[in-house]
Amino acid sequence: MKVVSLQTLKLMEEVIETILEAIEKAGYKHGDEISLALDVAASEMYSKEKGKYLFFKSSGEEKSGEEMIKIYETLLSKYPNCIIGKMGLDENDWERVGNLIGLIA
Repeated sequence: MKVVSLQTLKLMEEVIETILEAIEKAGYKHGDEISLALDVAASEMYSKEKGKYLFFKSSGEEKSGEEMIKIYETLLSKYPNCIIGKMGLDENDWERVGNLIGLIA
């Protein structure tokens, strides 16, 4: 079983919580009036040489496609009104794209 790094997940949750707080302070309700879409840009993180996603701008961690899907699964279970706005995996990571589509569909 792959475990989601608490450091990576915490950073993502902090960003989402900050945005949700701003939505509320602006007088809107998330899920009813405003939706939050995550533009992951995972293609920019993908290393073909390593076959992994590199969190080079934050934690420095490396994640497999399965671990990326687990991160999204965890985030979407905590924030069900959020959506993955752009592909959460590299466009050439066909082995896992079907699993991601099943999660977000």
